Formats: sequence, structure tokens, C-alpha cells
Amino acid sequence: MRRGTRTLIQAPATPGEHVGTLLSRLVAGDDRLGLLYEADKQRLPEHVEVVLNDRLLDLRGGLEAELEPGDVLTFLPAHAGG
Repeated sequence: MRRGTRTLIQAPATPGEHVGTLLSRLVAGDDRLGLLYEADKQRLPEHVEVVLNDRLLDLRGGLEAELEPGDVLTFLPAHAGG
């Protein structure tokens, strides 16, 4: 669903699924999401920060963080300006 400049995606995760596994699955279903996750290299692009439940993903275990029902991932692409 599109809301302003945000796109909300609801994706069921199996209990204990890792963030990286979920992202690979999402990219396989929609190539556009490859801008947010490089599934072939299993990494986040340099210009994207990810937040898991209001805390930086790196502080939650990175791509190996386990997901639970109701978890929310937020993607924050870097903006340049001057």
C-alpha cells in the first residue's frame, strides 16, 4: 500500500526467521526491492539504514536478527543535499 512517500509491505515471517532470509524472499518476489537489499551478495546497500522495532538493525544482530510476529522493519535510504 502506498501512503505519501512511504510504501508499506506486510510480509509474514515464520517464527525465528532471520531478517536476511525474509529480505531475500521479498526481493525474489519483487525486483524493485533490490534497491533495499542485495540478495545475491546477502547485504544491505551502503546507502540504506534499517531499523527493527525502533532500534538500528546492527544493534539487534544485523541480518541474523530473528523476527517475531508483529516486528516492524523500516528502511531509511540516505539523502544527499547541501
